Amino acid sequence: MPETKKKKSRDLSTMEEIHPIKKMEIGNLPSAEQGSGYLVEGSTISLGIIDGDEELKVLNKIKRLEFRLEAERKTSKAFEEKLSKLQAAKEGVEKDYADTRKKLEERNKVLSDEIKAMELKLRKSETRAVTAEQALNPLKKGLLKSQISETKAQQELYKLKIENIKQVEE
Repeated sequence: MPETKKKKSRDLSTMEEIHPIKKMEIGNLPSAEQGSGYLVEGSTISLGIIDGDEELKVLNKIKRLEFRLEAERKTSKAFEEKLSKLQAAKEGVEKDYADTRKKLEERNKVLSDEIKAMELKLRKSETRAVTAEQALNPLKKGLLKSQISETKAQQELYKLKIENIKQVEE
């Protein structure tokens, strides 16, 4: 029994620390008038508070919940900061990607233009080669004709030399 008295006295002193009660307030409370609302028969919510021990349990539970809420807020804030950092990093990467893509597209355009210019030069060179070949053909024909004429002239010369030798021998 002495323990329960000590416990109750501790509970009351703890309660007084949390909710200090003035002696004047207890005696001067005005009496509540009975209304006709839905709370005429009493509160619809029951807290189940029987004595100070139960109230302390509820208060301790509230403190634990407040502590957990604060921890969750800190965790949430840390996640928000991490998210903002990740979003900033994402924006940086997206900007780098866009810049790189733009540079690559520009370089691709330059290379494409260079390829087109080289293809045009190739076509022009091929056209010049065909033209040169066509211009060379008459020269080749002329050369062949002159070689044939030269060969014929040499044959005539040999023929004349042979005839000359035959005449000298006779």
